[in-house]
Amino acid sequence: MGKVRNGIRKKQIEEARSFLARCITGTQPGDKLPSLRDMIAQSKTTRSAVEKAIRYYEEEGLIRCIPSSGILREGLPNSKNNIIDVIACHDAGYMNTPNAFHRYFVNYLHEIVSREGYAIRLHCVRDTDSLREYYRLAELKDSCGFILMSVKISEIVNIFKETSKPLVCAFPQAPLQEAAQLLDVPLIEKSLEYLYQMGHRRIAYMSTLDEVFFTYVAHSRVLEYYRFMAVHGIKINPCWVQKAAWSEKDARVCLQNIFSSEPLPTVLIAMDTQIPLIYSFLMENGFQVGQDIGVFAMDGMPENNQLYPSIASGFNPRDIAAMKVWALFQKQLDGKKCTESVYNDFQIKKGDSLHAIQKSGK
Repeated sequence: MGKVRNGIRKKQIEEARSFLARCITGTQPGDKLPSLRDMIAQSKTTRSAVEKAIRYYEEEGLIRCIPSSGILREGLPNSKNNIIDVIACHDAGYMNTPNAFHRYFVNYLHEIVSREGYAIRLHCVRDTDSLREYYRLAELKDSCGFILMSVKISEIVNIFKETSKPLVCAFPQAPLQEAAQLLDVPLIEKSLEYLYQMGHRRIAYMSTLDEVFFTYVAHSRVLEYYRFMAVHGIKINPCWVQKAAWSEKDARVCLQNIFSSEPLPTVLIAMDTQIPLIYSFLMENGFQVGQDIGVFAMDGMPENNQLYPSIASGFNPRDIAAMKVWALFQKQLDGKKCTESVYNDFQIKKGDSLHAIQKSGK
């Protein structure tokens, strides 16, 4: 219980810092920030978490607390522009999922850049917005550079290239050229290799492929699945591969399809955001997780650490992703050109959701 409480407190502090960072970058020096009471309500955290965040940024010299006036925004250190504009290039699907990979990635990135005297200004551009919104962001005079998250169109990247400011594309959803970028590790391929080594052959996959919200990465992961199974000569039951289900109703239909015919899979791969629902579905239908069926999560959402049995997962570590993006950005701060492409790391977290399957072999 102590570890759980500590984890919750740490998460609240991170969320409070992230909220306060948005307040700071959204105001001009000398302007007032929201009151302590408003910050607690708007950040949906606690008084203690917000007070810690305020002390942190006060020590950084970004804000000043005046008893008679409230909390004031100070100027950023040094005379140079210290604002990094982080732009989420869509607002649907996984990008808009609470507590998902991108949210934690931004929190870690903020911690890293703030130690170097920089601040993050967050933007989200909807798919329905025109390219004019990207031109507007590219013309921000006080920006020292840009980080594009999940960009899908190379023309968007070209808009920011023309500024000659540092530019990094994090997790691009399309092939890019002549741009510094952090690429997703082939998550499905790595996960399948791990499960195959454990003896699994009947592997089901709830993919993130969505006909309405198409992404290059989601499409590539489905191809990785079919390629891996074909290379290893594994016959696939058509029911084992299901398209993305962002609503609970659709997700249950996908799960019913997976378990609708023999042979049943020995393990199911799914996004971490779907795992609580999958656990509920399996228990409701008489399956014991880790005994009758293995469950393997892609990406390691911390909230899933509270599940029983403990969930096994393969994930791209968010903190390392943030460090690699910052390293690519730093290389360009002195006007140097960088078009490096680097892959994020891949890590395995073992859990009891696969323990019994490991022992039985297949």
